[in-house]
Amino acid sequence: AEAVRWYRLAAEQGHANAQFNLGFMYDLGEGVLKDDAEAARWYRLAAEQGYANAQYNLGLMYSNGKGVPKDGAEAVRWYSLAAEQGYASAQYNLGLKYDNGVGALVDAAEALRWYRLAAEQGYANAQYVLGSKYSDDDGVLKDNAEAVHWYRLAAEQGYADGQSSLGEMYENGNGTLKDHVLAHMWYNIASANGSKFGAESRDKIEKIMTREQVAAATQ
Repeated sequence: AEAVRWYRLAAEQGHANAQFNLGFMYDLGEGVLKDDAEAARWYRLAAEQGYANAQYNLGLMYSNGKGVPKDGAEAVRWYSLAAEQGYASAQYNLGLKYDNGVGALVDAAEALRWYRLAAEQGYANAQYVLGSKYSDDDGVLKDNAEAVHWYRLAAEQGYADGQSSLGEMYENGNGTLKDHVLAHMWYNIASANGSKFGAESRDKIEKIMTREQVAAATQ
């Protein structure tokens, strides 16, 4: 409550950081009663001053119809402003909007551009999606080695879908040398992170591996 009081004083004086923080308190219901409309109001004031975090959060609210009417085009507008400032989550979400044609016309090239910018900043979701694009020949020329590169980056951050997809590339020798030990290892790690596909694929590949290979994969 004390933090809210100070944030409010600064926010009412036009400080964007305080406006964002006050919006965040209303968003979460911390120190105040949860109020989505009030959260959106303060986010907007900060967003209009160019505060990227607030622009992204306001985009989320429009995307989900939370505190404001659901409006895909308005979500795209605010995501774009944050994305152009290098905000990785906004870049990824903007990629999704162009990919799925929600709030914007479907534009595979634009989706790919924003996914790549987020992926290059280390955003695991975007790295995985970019890997999938290269693997599936979706909006970009098929390139299994490039798919492996992006899957690996996502996998090394603990992203389960990236781990299981990397395992699949090793199992089939796509974009890399076929290696059942590494395939099993990544499937097993994905399984530990909650991937059903990872667990099923690990159990399946284990049936054609020697005991020594399984031991090497799980050491």
